[in-house]
Amino acid sequence: MVIHYLAEKQCDINTQGNDGMRPLDVAVLRCNLDIKHLLLEQNAHTCKAGMNIVAAIRFEFLDLLQHFVAMGDNMNMKGDKEEILWHSAF
Repeated sequence: MVIHYLAEKQCDINTQGNDGMRPLDVAVLRCNLDIKHLLLEQNAHTCKAGMNIVAAIRFEFLDLLQHFVAMGDNMNMKGDKEEILWHSAF
């Protein structure tokens, strides 16, 4: 798998793509558990904290939610409509 090769070569797994997303963001949105776990083992970070908290709750990735909170992501982050983002996960 390409991601294993890149991790072995110690490539920067936190590089942002042209869409502003990092590999962990994409893995969460695609529900790819294997890639998500591999990236977390390599200390991957997210740049879309609010979106990832919602995705982690929606897809029941409790370990990922705990990881985001441990990294300091705000569970009470508000969206454009001043609603707490994680409320939209239900």
